[in-house]
Amino acid sequence: MKSLQNLREQRAAKAVEVRNKLDSTVTNWDDKAKADVDQVYADISRLDEQIERFEKSLTIQDSLETRASILADQNGRSVDENANELAKARNAFTAWCQYGMDNLRSDEREALKPVSNGSVRPGVRNAAESATAGVLVPTVIMPTAIAKLKAFGGMR
Repeated sequence: MKSLQNLREQRAAKAVEVRNKLDSTVTNWDDKAKADVDQVYADISRLDEQIERFEKSLTIQDSLETRASILADQNGRSVDENANELAKARNAFTAWCQYGMDNLRSDEREALKPVSNGSVRPGVRNAAESATAGVLVPTVIMPTAIAKLKAFGGMR
């Protein structure tokens, strides 16, 4: 199965390819050149559809309700309890992003900490493993954050 990043890279390569074909056929626009360009456009459309489906599946998989249901199966608590804890973690993370650690309320700080036995709270991942300053990141945000970090460039 192709990753989302691979699909986006293929699409970018096709965009360069179509630009090169258009530049090279400016003076010689015949039926073969038109067919070649149309084929690349069709390939780009197919890649766009695959990207859209992939993103939609990630959105569905990472939705709060889906995560709450999965956690309910794992920890035996109700879906509502898990959804509430996930929402608290997401809101605390958003507050941390906006205001910094010094301006968080005590309940928001608590939601960003691992539980006492060293494991991570439901719905958050310890991003310290990926060298992002040791904050806990909601699982809903983690794929987007990683994609943005990759798109930004050489961050460490």
